[in-house]
Amino acid sequence: FPSHDTKIYEGDILKYKDGEDCATYLIEWWNEEGRWGDKRLEDGDSQTAYDGFEFVKDCTIIGNRYENPELL
Repeated sequence: FPSHDTKIYEGDILKYKDGEDCATYLIEWWNEEGRWGDKRLEDGDSQTAYDGFEFVKDCTIIGNRYENPELL
């Protein structure tokens, strides 16, 4: 799915910043639900399923789980 004309893939790590709120997310495909979701890396347990990923327009891709495992 695109964000600022950049394609986002499973395993990508996104940085979200909105004012004072700043968070890092891992993009995942959830087979059980048949949809994309994210896991907020700061707390590890917070997960959100998305049909449209509207929030990604405010995100920057900072790496992926395969090439940047230290970000996890």
